[in-house]
Formats: sequence, C-alpha cells, structure tokens
Amino acid sequence: MSPRVITFLFIMFAALFSGYYAQKSGWIKRDQSQSISRFMVIYVFPFVIIISIWKLRISMGLILLPIIGALTSLATIIPSLIISRFYGFYRDQTGSYVGAAMLSNVGLTLGAFVCFVLLGEDGFSYALIYVTYFIPFFFTVASYIASLYSTLDSPGIRENIKAAILDPISLVPNLAMIFGFILNLTGIHRPAFLALTNEIAIYLSNFIFLFACALTFDFSKMRGYSREAISLFPIKFVFSPMVGVGLVYLLSLGNVKDVLLLKVIFIESSMPVAVFAMLLPQLFSLDQNLANSAWIYTTVGFLFVVPFLVYLLGVF
Repeated sequence: MSPRVITFLFIMFAALFSGYYAQKSGWIKRDQSQSISRFMVIYVFPFVIIISIWKLRISMGLILLPIIGALTSLATIIPSLIISRFYGFYRDQTGSYVGAAMLSNVGLTLGAFVCFVLLGEDGFSYALIYVTYFIPFFFTVASYIASLYSTLDSPGIRENIKAAILDPISLVPNLAMIFGFILNLTGIHRPAFLALTNEIAIYLSNFIFLFACALTFDFSKMRGYSREAISLFPIKFVFSPMVGVGLVYLLSLGNVKDVLLLKVIFIESSMPVAVFAMLLPQLFSLDQNLANSAWIYTTVGFLFVVPFLVYLLGVF
C-alpha cells in the first residue's frame, strides 16, 4: 500500500476518532460541528478550488463528469426503493433511505480528497468538475423526492433553487470555481510553490471537516438502524460504481480515451453517504436517525473498501 493511501487512512481514522472523543469528553459541544463545517466550506475550500482549477487541463470530455454523476445518483433510486419495500420501511424511513442512496460524499470532504490521494492534483481537479452537479441535484431532484415522503408542508422547487443560488455554502465554492477557470484561461502560469501549499491545505482541511462531522456521532441512536445502514453497502460500493463505469463506456461508445476521467468516475461513484443526506430529514421531517446512521456506517465501511478500490484502479 502506497504512503499516500496510508496517510489517507490515518487521517480518516484520526479525524473521526478525535472528533468523537472530543465531544464525548465535553471538550467541544456537538452543536459546534455545523459552524466548523460551514467555516471550512466558505473560507478554506474555495482557496483549494481556485488553486486546483487554475492548473486543470481543459477538454470537451470534462462535460461527461457532472452528467455521469447526476445519472449515477438517479440510478440508485430504483434499488433503494426495492430494498425499502423489502424491509417494510415506514414513509419517513423510505424518504431518508432513498436520500442516503442518492447522495454520495463526492466533494472535497471525501470523494475529491480520495481522487487527490490516489490520482494526484489532476485527478482532484477532475473531481471538482464532477461534483458541480451535486448542489443543483440536491435542491431539485433529491429535495423533490424527499418531499414526496414528507408529512409536512415542504419548500417548493422555486424556493430550493433560490436557496441553491444564494446560500453561501453553494454560492462561494461555485464562485471560486469560476474564478479558477478565469485564471486558467488567462494563460498565467500558477506559481510552483502553490502545489505544496495546496497539498497541505487539502490534507488539513479534510482532517478538520471530518473531525467536525465526528462531533455529531451518537452511537446510542445507531444501534436500531444497523440493518438499514448496512443494506446500503451493495448500493454504494457495488451498484453505483458499476453504473458510473458503465455510463462512461456507453457515452464514449466503448472508446474511452481519457483513462483519468474513467478512474475519477469510478472513485466518485464508490463514495459513501453524503453529509447532505442528513440535511434532508431536517428539511422534510424524515427519519433523522436513519440518515445519521447511514452516513456513519457507510463512511466507516468505506475505510475497508479503500484497499479494493486501489486494487481495481490498477485494472483500468
């Protein structure tokens, strides 16, 4: 196993353990998780995005990345509904379960980070393009489907789109990406020292973000949802990557020239449940504990998937 993979696993384990220990010991309150995460997304991640996109090699094939991301997320609806029906989930449980299946942690907090560790800065930049589908998808498709299982009056599509445009959580990273593309197109060479600066920022910011996420862990509420959470494993770690890779070959008519694009899509489509999946129950009165358990179980489970991911990447 390469030193970069070992470093990645160490950061994951260390961040999750230290965050959980900090809140259990009373050093940091659980409700501080949101403010820490928000600070990272608004003030730190944009720097990483700008520096990475500045060096990106732009090609027409990049448009496939967000398209395949959205189609892969849509494809998970079918197996998640089948499993929900099989287990006899209640209405609010089904909404949370389908949301967890659709929404994967593809952004800087995990998917793009894994691409950076395994594929370097070019892979990281591709991943940033891939993830551009996520926020529009969340505030339209995912929110609409969640509203179908809600027992409350839920925000309409218009309100969701407005939130997607104006909320700093989505607005600032998108502006950073636009600025990064502007620097890229100017032809100005990125200073060499920014490569090391960016690498340090990526590792440090992901440690802090995962630490913040672990502040919310409450294992006492997870015990009753282990069956539901573990049933997501085949969707997240088998079905989804098969769909993602299959779509690459289908849309490329079997002639995949950009191997890096293929590898990024394979990694991104293998990600565990996204943090945003825990937001849907808050917005639409769904089963919050199921969503939280799905995120924790699949995130921890992903750590054991990484060695297989590394091996399969060598096949492409």
